[in-house]
Amino acid sequence: MRKILAATALALAFATSAASQEDPHRVYELRCHGCHSEHGADLARQKLKIEKDALTVNRTGTSLDTLLRRHHGVALSSAELSELVGLFQSGIRWAGVYQRLCARCHDKAVGFARERLVVKDGRVLSRKNDTEIGGLLKTHGGASDAEIDTLLEMFRYQLETDIGKSTK
Repeated sequence: MRKILAATALALAFATSAASQEDPHRVYELRCHGCHSEHGADLARQKLKIEKDALTVNRTGTSLDTLLRRHHGVALSSAELSELVGLFQSGIRWAGVYQRLCARCHDKAVGFARERLVVKDGRVLSRKNDTEIGGLLKTHGGASDAEIDTLLEMFRYQLETDIGKSTK
Protein backbone atom coordinates (compact mmCIF):
# COMPACT_ATOMS: atom_id res chain seq x y z
CA MET A 1 0.00 0.00 0.00
CA ARG A 2 2.84 2.40 0.85
CA LYS A 3 4.44 1.78 -2.53
CA ILE A 4 1.18 2.62 -4.29
CA LEU A 5 0.80 5.84 -2.27
CA ALA A 6 4.43 6.80 -2.92
CA ALA A 7 4.05 6.13 -6.64
CA THR A 8 0.83 8.15 -6.74
CA ALA A 9 2.47 11.05 -4.90
CA LEU A 10 5.44 10.93 -7.26
CA ALA A 11 3.15 10.90 -10.31
CA LEU A 12 1.19 13.86 -8.93
CA ALA A 13 4.41 15.78 -8.28
CA PHE A 14 5.55 15.23 -11.87
CA ALA A 15 2.12 16.19 -13.23
CA THR A 16 2.05 19.36 -11.14
CA SER A 17 5.57 20.24 -12.26
CA ALA A 18 4.71 19.68 -15.93
CA ALA A 19 1.48 21.64 -15.60
CA SER A 20 3.31 24.66 -14.18
CA GLN A 21 5.87 24.69 -16.98
CA GLU A 22 5.45 27.67 -19.29
CA ASP A 23 5.98 28.03 -23.02
CA PRO A 24 8.82 30.60 -23.16
CA HIS A 25 7.58 32.09 -26.42
CA ARG A 26 4.08 32.55 -25.03
CA VAL A 27 5.51 34.14 -21.87
CA TYR A 28 7.55 36.56 -23.98
CA GLU A 29 4.60 37.42 -26.23
CA LEU A 30 2.27 38.02 -23.27
CA ARG A 31 4.63 39.68 -20.81
CA CYS A 32 7.35 41.40 -22.86
CA HIS A 33 6.29 41.95 -26.46
CA GLY A 34 4.05 44.92 -25.62
CA CYS A 35 7.16 47.03 -25.01
CA HIS A 36 9.83 44.98 -26.82
CA SER A 37 8.77 44.55 -30.45
CA GLU A 38 11.71 42.37 -31.43
CA HIS A 39 11.59 38.59 -31.03
CA GLY A 40 12.88 37.28 -27.69
CA ALA A 41 16.03 35.71 -29.10
CA ASP A 42 16.78 38.88 -31.07
CA LEU A 43 16.34 41.01 -27.96
CA ALA A 44 18.73 38.72 -26.09
CA ARG A 45 21.44 38.99 -28.77
CA GLN A 46 21.07 42.77 -28.94
CA LYS A 47 20.83 43.65 -25.26
CA LEU A 48 22.22 40.80 -23.15
CA LYS A 49 25.41 38.81 -22.70
CA ILE A 50 26.35 35.66 -20.81
CA GLU A 51 28.97 36.26 -18.10
CA LYS A 52 29.99 33.43 -15.79
CA ASP A 53 26.91 31.40 -16.81
CA ALA A 54 24.56 34.29 -15.95
CA LEU A 55 22.76 36.74 -18.20
CA THR A 56 23.58 40.41 -17.75
CA VAL A 57 22.35 43.57 -19.45
CA ASN A 58 25.00 44.93 -21.85
CA ARG A 59 24.36 48.59 -21.05
CA THR A 60 24.32 48.40 -17.24
CA GLY A 61 25.89 45.09 -16.22
CA THR A 62 22.77 44.33 -14.13
CA SER A 63 21.92 40.65 -13.83
CA LEU A 64 18.86 39.72 -15.83
CA ASP A 65 17.30 37.99 -12.80
CA THR A 66 17.50 41.26 -10.87
CA LEU A 67 16.13 43.30 -13.78
CA LEU A 68 13.20 40.99 -14.46
CA ARG A 69 12.04 40.65 -10.86
CA ARG A 70 10.04 43.87 -11.27
CA HIS A 71 10.83 45.18 -14.74
CA HIS A 72 8.57 48.19 -15.34
CA GLY A 73 6.01 46.81 -12.91
CA VAL A 74 5.74 43.38 -14.53
CA ALA A 75 5.82 40.68 -11.86
CA LEU A 76 6.91 37.34 -13.32
CA SER A 77 6.35 34.00 -11.64
CA SER A 78 9.43 31.87 -10.97
CA ALA A 79 8.40 29.58 -13.85
CA GLU A 80 8.02 32.53 -16.24
CA LEU A 81 11.39 33.96 -15.19
CA SER A 82 13.06 30.59 -15.65
CA GLU A 83 11.56 30.09 -19.11
CA LEU A 84 12.58 33.59 -20.26
CA VAL A 85 16.14 33.08 -19.03
CA GLY A 86 16.28 29.79 -20.96
CA LEU A 87 14.91 31.46 -24.09
CA PHE A 88 17.38 34.34 -23.87
CA GLN A 89 20.40 32.09 -23.21
CA SER A 90 19.42 29.90 -26.15
CA GLY A 91 18.88 32.92 -28.39
CA ILE A 92 22.39 34.15 -27.68
CA ARG A 93 23.87 30.67 -28.25
CA TRP A 94 22.03 30.28 -31.59
CA ALA A 95 23.64 33.53 -32.81
CA GLY A 96 20.92 34.41 -35.32
CA VAL A 97 21.64 31.48 -37.64
CA TYR A 98 17.94 30.95 -38.47
CA GLN A 99 17.35 34.65 -39.05
CA ARG A 100 20.36 34.87 -41.35
CA LEU A 101 19.81 31.68 -43.36
CA CYS A 102 16.13 30.78 -43.15
CA ALA A 103 13.89 33.70 -42.22
CA ARG A 104 13.94 35.30 -45.66
CA CYS A 105 11.86 32.37 -46.98
CA HIS A 106 10.30 30.84 -43.86
CA ASP A 107 8.14 32.08 -40.98
CA LYS A 108 9.50 32.83 -37.50
CA ALA A 109 11.49 29.86 -36.23
CA VAL A 110 9.01 28.98 -33.50
CA GLY A 111 6.06 28.91 -35.90
CA PHE A 112 8.01 27.09 -38.58
CA ALA A 113 9.22 24.40 -36.18
CA ARG A 114 5.91 23.86 -34.42
CA GLU A 115 3.81 23.78 -37.57
CA ARG A 116 6.11 21.89 -39.91
CA LEU A 117 8.46 19.73 -37.83
CA VAL A 118 8.32 16.92 -35.29
CA VAL A 119 10.88 15.03 -33.20
CA LYS A 120 10.70 11.25 -33.58
CA ASP A 121 13.28 8.90 -32.08
CA GLY A 122 15.53 11.90 -31.39
CA ARG A 123 15.51 13.07 -35.01
CA VAL A 124 13.95 16.28 -36.33
CA LEU A 125 11.63 15.37 -39.19
CA SER A 126 9.21 17.10 -41.56
CA ARG A 127 5.59 16.55 -40.50
CA LYS A 128 4.65 16.42 -44.17
CA ASN A 129 6.80 13.49 -45.33
CA ASP A 130 9.11 12.42 -42.45
CA THR A 131 12.18 13.80 -44.24
CA GLU A 132 15.08 14.14 -41.82
CA ILE A 133 15.79 17.87 -41.54
CA GLY A 134 19.50 17.47 -40.77
CA GLY A 135 20.00 15.71 -44.11
CA LEU A 136 17.81 18.19 -45.96
CA LEU A 137 19.79 21.14 -44.60
CA LYS A 138 23.02 19.78 -46.11
CA THR A 139 21.63 20.75 -49.54
CA HIS A 140 19.14 23.49 -48.60
CA GLY A 141 19.89 26.98 -47.33
CA GLY A 142 23.67 27.00 -47.49
CA ALA A 143 24.29 26.15 -43.81
CA SER A 144 27.63 24.82 -42.63
CA ASP A 145 27.74 21.65 -40.51
CA ALA A 146 28.02 23.76 -37.35
CA GLU A 147 25.06 25.89 -38.44
CA ILE A 148 23.02 22.75 -39.15
CA ASP A 149 23.77 21.54 -35.62
CA THR A 150 22.62 24.92 -34.27
CA LEU A 151 19.42 24.83 -36.33
CA LEU A 152 18.60 21.30 -35.19
CA GLU A 153 19.21 22.29 -31.55
CA MET A 154 16.95 25.31 -32.03
CA PHE A 155 14.19 23.29 -33.70
CA ARG A 156 14.28 20.72 -30.88
CA TYR A 157 14.01 23.53 -28.33
CA GLN A 158 11.04 25.07 -30.17
CA LEU A 159 9.27 21.70 -30.20
CA GLU A 160 10.15 20.64 -26.65
CA THR A 161 8.96 23.93 -25.16
CA ASP A 162 5.63 23.81 -27.01
CA ILE A 163 3.40 23.33 -23.99
CA GLY A 164 0.34 23.34 -26.28
CA LYS A 165 1.99 20.58 -28.35
CA SER A 166 1.05 21.71 -31.84
CA THR A 167 -0.38 18.93 -33.93
CA LYS A 168 -1.06 20.80 -37.15
